Amino acid sequence: MTTTTKFVASKKPLVRMVTRAAAVADKKSTMPVLAHVLLTAGDGSVNVSATDLFISVMQSCEADVKEPGSVSVPASELLARLKAMPDGPVQVSVGTGCKVTVHAVGSKRRFTLFGLPATEYPKLPAVKADDAVLTLTATQLFDLIEHTYFSVSKDETRAHLNSALFEVEPGVIRMVSTDGHRLTKYEMPVDGLDAVATMLIPLKVVNELRRALKAIKKQDRPDVAVTIAQSGQVAFFTIRDLCLSAKLIDAQFPPYEAVIPKDRDGAFSVDTAALQLAIAGVAVASSKVTDGIKLDAVEGALKLSSSDAECGDGFDEVSVDYVGPDLSVGFSHKYLIDVLKAVDTEEVSLGIGGPLDPVVLRPVGGDGGFLAVVMPMRI
Repeated sequence: MTTTTKFVASKKPLVRMVTRAAAVADKKSTMPVLAHVLLTAGDGSVNVSATDLFISVMQSCEADVKEPGSVSVPASELLARLKAMPDGPVQVSVGTGCKVTVHAVGSKRRFTLFGLPATEYPKLPAVKADDAVLTLTATQLFDLIEHTYFSVSKDETRAHLNSALFEVEPGVIRMVSTDGHRLTKYEMPVDGLDAVATMLIPLKVVNELRRALKAIKKQDRPDVAVTIAQSGQVAFFTIRDLCLSAKLIDAQFPPYEAVIPKDRDGAFSVDTAALQLAIAGVAVASSKVTDGIKLDAVEGALKLSSSDAECGDGFDEVSVDYVGPDLSVGFSHKYLIDVLKAVDTEEVSLGIGGPLDPVVLRPVGGDGGFLAVVMPMRI
């Protein structure tokens, strides 16, 4: 076989694309090709793709394509070689036996590695022309994810919890997640929205979307469009030159509305930053086994305490506007901190029922779209 592919592209976007693709490539699969990325050059660009058969990523950048074509290359090996290149243009060429040469233009540095024919790479899913498309801004999708991603379960054996629920209703979009210990919900109004959709998006996709949207946020480009399409059981998220697709989880998300306490007449407000600092402080002395801290609401104050049988205890107190019977409840400090980091108002409302009741946290002021429920623990 003669040389099938040759292109020149800048190192920086190549590293960025292969890094993202390598995060999706499945290094543990019994199919060696799934540990590869697919390079496809043509029409003035190079496309880098990867899949683990459940999640796929595709991204492109400008390239000077000398000879169009495609090849499958080991993801981690290619990434290591690209990172070792000096800044500037990099030439990638494919020769006999899928031997890939990576060469820094204007430098003597070059690497070779062995790929596989592109025909051995799995076919990647694609959006169909008649699939319905929902368009949001990068800011809207980032806000949905940022308020809920941390409470998605990390347990991959519980697929219905290892995903975020994405709901679209006329005029409203919503994301909900839970790991069984806490639940977060964030929704926002969208003018002119008349679509209806429900998706369970795997955590791996949620994390990749968050990473991409965070980069856009740093560039201060909040109005970048994000298109979301569903084709059968596959969802597609397209952000500029990046497309993430995933097989949606075919499972039943917990009935989250039933988990949210309806009555919390004794809810009181507290300074968000002060509460976060107090929790972080007493957490130092919490049990390394349970991460538990105790909250005692008394008139005008919220007392926080922690204890470790081997290392002693900790105490702090913040002022609150609470008036009512004394309340006491224990929680994992990590769960509370995660929620408070997502609160973007100066004050947060705490709805504490009793020692065995979950606490409901809501921002005071703001758009009112965020809500969190944290389950109690015995201290």
